[in-house]
Amino acid sequence: MASSAPVVCPCCNKPIPSALINEHLDSQCSLFVQPSAAASSGPRSPRQSWLPKPGSPPPSKAPPKRKLTSASQSPSSSVPPLSPSASSASAPLKPPFSPPETHLHQQHDIEPYDSQEVDQEEPSPDEARPDRTPPASLPPKKKPRTSHAPLADLARPTDLGHFYGQPSLVGDDCLLSRLIQSGRMPSILLWGPPGCGKTTLARLIGRTVGNSFYREMSGATHSIADVRKIATEARNQSNLTGQRPILFMDEIHRFTKLQQDFFLKPVEEGNFTLIAATTENPSFRINSALLSRCRVFVLNKIDPEAMKAIIMRAVRLKEENAIGYLSILSDGDARSALNSLEMVVDSAIGYKQNRVVVTLDQVKQILQKTHMLYDKDGEEHYNLISAFHKSVRGSDEDAALYWLSRMIFAGEDVLYVARRMIRIASEDIGLGDSQALPLAVATYQSCQIVGMPECDVMLAHCAAYLARAPKNVDVYKALKFVRETIDSEQGYPVPFHLRNAPTRLMEQMGYGNGYKYNPDYVGQDIDQYYLPEELHRRGWKCMPKPDTK
Repeated sequence: MASSAPVVCPCCNKPIPSALINEHLDSQCSLFVQPSAAASSGPRSPRQSWLPKPGSPPPSKAPPKRKLTSASQSPSSSVPPLSPSASSASAPLKPPFSPPETHLHQQHDIEPYDSQEVDQEEPSPDEARPDRTPPASLPPKKKPRTSHAPLADLARPTDLGHFYGQPSLVGDDCLLSRLIQSGRMPSILLWGPPGCGKTTLARLIGRTVGNSFYREMSGATHSIADVRKIATEARNQSNLTGQRPILFMDEIHRFTKLQQDFFLKPVEEGNFTLIAATTENPSFRINSALLSRCRVFVLNKIDPEAMKAIIMRAVRLKEENAIGYLSILSDGDARSALNSLEMVVDSAIGYKQNRVVVTLDQVKQILQKTHMLYDKDGEEHYNLISAFHKSVRGSDEDAALYWLSRMIFAGEDVLYVARRMIRIASEDIGLGDSQALPLAVATYQSCQIVGMPECDVMLAHCAAYLARAPKNVDVYKALKFVRETIDSEQGYPVPFHLRNAPTRLMEQMGYGNGYKYNPDYVGQDIDQYYLPEELHRRGWKCMPKPDTK
């Protein structure tokens, strides 16, 4: 019967009755397998089963993509022959997720893992199954070596053992390490500053977990339409192979919170494992519903010791002082450190025994300015101004001048800093030194007149004065107490003796009756209250009594 004619499964390459092909795929290629005619002639490897039979004419063009055959087709006719180049034993087989080995200490021999290669190639049926390995006669194909990629990309580690700088995440007994080793990765969000290893960690997770479907996208270059297309491919791949694809979405904060809603359903249904990365605070830039579906892992700035290991892994330098200086100069950004190192090496003119000699003086000469993480609109902007404010409040003039310099030398608006010091003069110093407020206002006006870089000393003068001035927060606390009272109680009416009476009608209504003009009672006790009657009766106070000592 036509319904019993077998077809070849695109996953396991075994003959299956055409009427049962869907059930066979749903069972992950374990049911309804028929003995093939080729079994009598001897076992054949999975790769050999796709090679053309001896004596068959070579195809004239590249074979089309495999599709399920109809019942009238035979198993042999449903398998398109490969091209002669693909069937040659010397032709390399490119695995879908096996990067070549890297030579860490030779810049031009480093061969990075390229995710774009995985994105563009569709794995064959044998490559899509992790339990099938290519025959020994078909070695993995290596990428052509290139020196055009930056050193920061060439020196990316290919295993977690060389991933430095984040021991709290990839240590021996850390949660993320255990999840990677188990191969059951949930959807996660990687939050950290630039150059801390978010992209590298995502690639290592994709390589270590071993899923054949791994895609990289970026919120800076891709749209939601692109993400929807990849999500459809991931769902189809998951239904076909039973594996859970991995989607790495870099710069996810570039999408609006409304656009981020697209990820909710695929992540909830498990169509793919989402690995998102952001440099912004997820509490402010990431959809709260998406946050509840992902585990957030925080990556810190790389410390100088780990930065030394990263630099040494990329290239061997002659002088240890140059490595230490470069490690501090990068401010925890590995990408910046390696790119700076590449610029130093490319500009070096001294060679000894075919080796580039890099000295500390050369590094200082080429790299004049420290690379500091600072974003006027990001979290670091508020972190630094908060540290400055708290240092002044704590009367630590040294810390106040340090944080002030960090801001103004990184390009912060000096008028913003001056406005903040006006606030500090009243909030934290207040009645402790009433001259602090005029000085802060004068500092703001001086910055407007002089500008940077000459106004830096004026800002430092005001910051040191505010830090050393005596602190008094009575006014600030009293204002907060009054606000709480207004918010929690009704608006009481103004007493009649305090009201103004500009017209005769108001005088007849009792406005201003009983008011005692204070200058007429100098040296006398006046029985007169000024609060609403309801607050006066209960003795409401917001300011403490002044210290008369």
